[in-house]
Amino acid sequence: MKPRFLLTMLAFMAATAPALAEDAEISPATEAFIQQTAMNQAFEIRSGNLALERSGRSDVRQFARKMVDEHRLIGGQFRSKLSFSGIDPSTAEVPLDGIYQAMIDSLETAPNSAFDRLYIAAQSDAHAHMIAIFRDYAQSGSHKGLANFALTTLPQLEEHQAMVKSLNWDVSSSY
Repeated sequence: MKPRFLLTMLAFMAATAPALAEDAEISPATEAFIQQTAMNQAFEIRSGNLALERSGRSDVRQFARKMVDEHRLIGGQFRSKLSFSGIDPSTAEVPLDGIYQAMIDSLETAPNSAFDRLYIAAQSDAHAHMIAIFRDYAQSGSHKGLANFALTTLPQLEEHQAMVKSLNWDVSSSY
């Protein structure tokens, strides 16, 4: 009985090893998706925290709180998906690129009278960018687990974009 169990286990391991190895391979497009997703999550949390500190509008602060909370959740799901797929989650620990860092710098140095307008514009740009990336990767990504993550997360990003669009860009009421 033991030899049969051992043979069954060896057969199972032989059959699943190529699939596990395939999951751990990272194509350049997958690596770019991982880095862009990681940067976006970091940007959403940092910019949201700035808005919680600096915004003079309750609707913008409510939106910022939702972005911080939901992007922390999305980021956790993303790291779990990486780990489950055999990809080291530390590959998603990247500094903000020039565009995201420039938006953070702009928010940090903006006068109070311009902060809400700049934050809303940054959120619109960031969500439009990520929707395009997630839509593209969901359709043509080579890593099935991450493509599925992109597909299932896309509606949430689209909801965030709709929320950004519903914010009134007239900031005359702030400060």
